[in-house]
Amino acid sequence: MAYTSWVRYQLEHETDQIEDEIDRLAAIGDAASKLRITRLSQRLKRKRESLGVIRPADSDVDPPKAIPVSGGDADGPGSKVS
Repeated sequence: MAYTSWVRYQLEHETDQIEDEIDRLAAIGDAASKLRITRLSQRLKRKRESLGVIRPADSDVDPPKAIPVSGGDADGPGSKVS
């Protein structure tokens, strides 16, 4: 759990840095800044998608598995084959 929290913090910190650079470049407003903003926006989108992949700290480590039901025949209980 500590590792996932650390990774989440790192990704959030990197996201904040990208957003700050976009704000700084937006104040400049020249053609090179606009191109850089476009590239940073794409990177920011990928970072946000990767943040969604990380499991939240309060989630189960291993989700419960379905328990198979034993007994009965292959067609299910109560079925008749003619």
